[in-house]
Amino acid sequence: MVCIEYARNSVYSVPMRLTILDEIDAFMAETGIGGFRFGMLAIKNGRLVERLRSGGRIWPETEERIRIFIKAEKDRRSRRSAERDGDSLDKSKVPAALSEAAE
Repeated sequence: MVCIEYARNSVYSVPMRLTILDEIDAFMAETGIGGFRFGMLAIKNGRLVERLRSGGRIWPETEERIRIFIKAEKDRRSRRSAERDGDSLDKSKVPAALSEAAE
């Protein structure tokens, strides 16, 4: 898959793997997940990031699966942190027996 840029009557091709690799690197930096673990979680291939960095290509379907994984994982993490923040402030979620025992 190639993205075409037009500049001064010339056509330049930019490999899409640079874009997906940038997205993967940003996600790994944000979450602290290493390359091997990311590949295993995203597409069950621990060498994914290594191969992309060395110039390897991926199928468009694989690229789509990676983006779906990144979005789902970000959603899951934000939902979990929101629940964690909400649980510490929302006393209505504490069972009545526990709140009565604390008094």
